[in-house]
Amino acid sequence: MKRVLFEDLGQDILWWDVNHDGEIVDCGPFHKQLYVGGVTDPCNDLEVGTKLNFISPVNGESRVLKYRVDVITETPKP
Repeated sequence: MKRVLFEDLGQDILWWDVNHDGEIVDCGPFHKQLYVGGVTDPCNDLEVGTKLNFISPVNGESRVLKYRVDVITETPKP
């Protein structure tokens, strides 16, 4: 499991927890209903400084998160 922290520009979403399949399994501090269940595209390309592509769990559309990845850490599985 990876915790992806985004640059903080005052937005409501600061981090995602992404499992080995690329699924977003948790996020915070807000908007779980918009991101949890989504899938990064692809998970193996998580890199600091990039903007992430993901498939929205709300409507199945491919989207690009407008905030860059700031830090990626390994986190224990829940």
